Amino acid sequence: AYRMLRQFDAAGKHLDAVLSQTDPPLGADLTAQALLERGKVEFDRERFREAVPFFARAYESNRSDPPTVLYLAGALYRDKQYGEAAAKYAEALKLQPRNLSTERYLGMALLEKGDVAEAEKHLKAVLLGGEEDASLYYHLARIREAAGDRAGAISYLESALRKDPNYQNARVRLDKLTGKGP
Repeated sequence: AYRMLRQFDAAGKHLDAVLSQTDPPLGADLTAQALLERGKVEFDRERFREAVPFFARAYESNRSDPPTVLYLAGALYRDKQYGEAAAKYAEALKLQPRNLSTERYLGMALLEKGDVAEAEKHLKAVLLGGEEDASLYYHLARIREAAGDRAGAISYLESALRKDPNYQNARVRLDKLTGKGP
């Protein structure tokens, strides 16, 4: 309830008190849930580095819980720990094999890590799964550009702008590739 009211300090203090409770001790399931909630408080505050240890401890208690794995992956990604984030997104994808959102984030983490071939495989799977939006095309353009395929990059950027004519990142990158911009 505290998180919904954006009362992060109160939520953090309450969860810290719950986690420090020793008599009676929390069971493993409740501890994992409290750790997950404590991580969410930091995540919601955009303090991703602080969220990672809470999510990691919750993950250690329950490695097969997709939301826990995804929160850990998301915090790692936003903390720019792309290799670790990609590994966790891959784990989450094994738990939920046809989750296009997880596949997309795995592709983006791999792209940021520099593994463009694997990134392209996952982002194209999202496209083949029926998701088409400007951001997806933009990231595929980044991959084609990194691979030296200027024409492919331009094509994806044009697709991004057809989906969202106001997508500034795509416009700037397209202008740069076509010689119309800096």
